[in-house]
Amino acid sequence: MKENTNAPIDIGEHIKSMRKQRGLKQSDLAELANMSQSAISYIESGEKSPNIDSVILIANALEVTVAELFETNDLLENEVQDIDIEEFLKNDNIILGGQPISSADKTYILNLLNLLKRKHTVRK
Repeated sequence: MKENTNAPIDIGEHIKSMRKQRGLKQSDLAELANMSQSAISYIESGEKSPNIDSVILIANALEVTVAELFETNDLLENEVQDIDIEEFLKNDNIILGGQPISSADKTYILNLLNLLKRKHTVRK
């Protein structure tokens, strides 16, 4: 049975997960968000809830929207998951560096991935 995606989320855990996915330490995120490392630690541990200003700073530092900080996402909850890249790239809401990825860029990404796939298939 699929989990209720409208259930409340632990914003601190979500921030921690997103930070780790990006290979950042708490001190890295703190610097990017112009916050103290202890503030990040308190938020991630759930000891303190972030105010709206902190949420905006953290979202900007993680290069996500504020809404994404509050969304549950199966990709964040599972360490490993198979993804059909072609299906994923059909999504109109893919953001990179705060900007949506254009159709031309999506085609370019697919072409690069297909080239890599052929390269690795030949080597095996």
